[in-house]
Amino acid sequence: MKFDVKTVNKLLGIDDAFKAPTKMMELMLDDKKREETFKKFLEIETDMSYEWFQEYFGDEQAERKSKKQDFTPISISNLVAKLVGKDKSTYYEPAAGTGSMLIAKWWNDRLKNPLYKRPETDNPLIKVLTSSIFTYDPRAYWYQAEELSDRAIPFLIFNMAIRGM
Repeated sequence: MKFDVKTVNKLLGIDDAFKAPTKMMELMLDDKKREETFKKFLEIETDMSYEWFQEYFGDEQAERKSKKQDFTPISISNLVAKLVGKDKSTYYEPAAGTGSMLIAKWWNDRLKNPLYKRPETDNPLIKVLTSSIFTYDPRAYWYQAEELSDRAIPFLIFNMAIRGM
């Protein structure tokens, strides 16, 4: 994983992981700092198809004993995203954690968008101009997530915001 404890702490400007949720929430609530934070993370990873904080949160933030928190493996998230719900426009998750299953559902919806067509060309400009970033309409989808853990919510907000959900 690209976002281990050392990397995330450095990106957030903290010296100890216990400060991460508070710092992340502070960054998400400030427009300028939020954009700067997104840019820092995007310098390391641009693949939005998976939840970036699995290793970090699992090692440092999960409340396994008190809240029975654990991560859903990416493969399970992807499978469930393909199986759940006939209504493609709404999604509700009552225990979202940092968003692994939510991200898998969003990614699956984005790829299933009827306007998204993969061009049969090697021209990078045509690929970009016809990619789903230009055809996916986030207003057509409603994602609702709930989470009990104060430690997970800032990471969930980050994950939803950076993906435009």
